[in-house]
Amino acid sequence: AAVDALLESIGAGRPRPERVPFSLQDLEAEIADLRANPPEYASSIGELTRPTLICDDDGQLKKPDGEGPFDLALLVRGRPGDEAYGVPF
Repeated sequence: AAVDALLESIGAGRPRPERVPFSLQDLEAEIADLRANPPEYASSIGELTRPTLICDDDGQLKKPDGEGPFDLALLVRGRPGDEAYGVPF
């Protein structure tokens, strides 16, 4: 659910989402499920990492504080209109 919510929140022209309840355990479980049964368009699903620098709301680079953010690297392949692609990226 957290991964789906993240994907839905990304988009040009959309207002920035309000903070939502977050559970690192739930996110890790969802990633484990994704690794165990990946969709056809995803592969090489990595581990969660913390970026060393992030861009704040004012456009300034800074070290992250508190819980998150996290990066997750994975390969997504396909093309628009390909049913295996699954999501309009």
